[in-house]
Amino acid sequence: MRFAVPRRALATSAGLAVLLLSTTAVADAPIKIGVIWSYSTNDPTTDAYDVGMKTYVKMHGDTVAGRRIELVKRDDGGINPDLAKRHAQELIVQQGVDAVAGFVWTANATAAGTVTLAAKKPELVSNATALGYLDKFPNMSRYAFTIYELGQVMGRYAAAHGIKRVFSIYFNIQSGVDASKGFEETFTAAGGKILGTDAVPMGSKEFTPYLQRVKDAKPDAIWLWMPATSGAPQFLQTFHTLNLDKDGVKILATGDLVEENNLKAEGDLAIGIISTYPYSEWHKSALNRQFVKTFKSINPNIEPNFTAVEAYDTMQAIYSIAQAQKGGFDYDKALETLKGLKWESPRGPVMMDPVTRDMIENVYIRRTEKVNGRLQNTEFETASMIKNP
Repeated sequence: MRFAVPRRALATSAGLAVLLLSTTAVADAPIKIGVIWSYSTNDPTTDAYDVGMKTYVKMHGDTVAGRRIELVKRDDGGINPDLAKRHAQELIVQQGVDAVAGFVWTANATAAGTVTLAAKKPELVSNATALGYLDKFPNMSRYAFTIYELGQVMGRYAAAHGIKRVFSIYFNIQSGVDASKGFEETFTAAGGKILGTDAVPMGSKEFTPYLQRVKDAKPDAIWLWMPATSGAPQFLQTFHTLNLDKDGVKILATGDLVEENNLKAEGDLAIGIISTYPYSEWHKSALNRQFVKTFKSINPNIEPNFTAVEAYDTMQAIYSIAQAQKGGFDYDKALETLKGLKWESPRGPVMMDPVTRDMIENVYIRRTEKVNGRLQNTEFETASMIKNP
């Protein structure tokens, strides 16, 4: 005997089948994250970023809330905002990414930001440490620090430890300007004096004219900012050639100068440098020990550094968004998830500021020293949970 099936029932069954197929397709599809980074510079400082991402995945798996995380990588080759913008367009329009992450340089992050904001895609800025631009891009959050706050912390430290006269040197991009202003603000407020300031053109490797002016000024210390990928060994060699160490001049710097991969080339010339940074490979925590061990199991030829931890924390934010949405990646819900998000990082406790969308984190004052025959940046003082000013 044959039974007729009502048309309404057939329609309902067909609709349910389509819904189930659609739900299955979404569940099977990966969450795609476009990553724009300076991969081709072949510098261990920036190469550590990719290893940092792989470290997070190895520690936490490549699937969150039932969906695989797929990273679609593009190389901007350095400071190249036009290329970064084209990459963002291609990743969103052709690759269909759910978010865009990465960025060594501020100019690249902001150029891509004009695209990601218009497309309503979250942009997770891993580095790009200049001030001000996050205000213009409500879709952005940053997983680094600002050079300005590192300067502020060092200015307070220097003034409190008997340093009264400082000569400031910085590489002439926005982060360098921020470093100089941040240091000067807190140092002079505490009674310190800036004897002179020099802005060094990007790419410079000849430092004799600048350091000769330092020698003539006779300061207690130099306050220095240079990108981690620029000329640190040459600077220190010139500093010692001019006998500034014998004159008693100290070097105060951000951690870029003594980034873990720079120490190999700097050797003993780096001993005694005081620096401010949110991370050292030798930070004492169980999570950091696990992070360093896993990182070196992936690539033993480079050292885990600040870009590696920025990568780790960027991935933590991505996984947190997907987990909160049970595998989804809705734009508005993603931005809401990030507000006030807290987690434990290899750098220590961190929080995403719900207003500025910048990291609230510890800044450590470190001394470069040799321990058991190996150079390291030893943390000896902590400025706790510093907020981007």
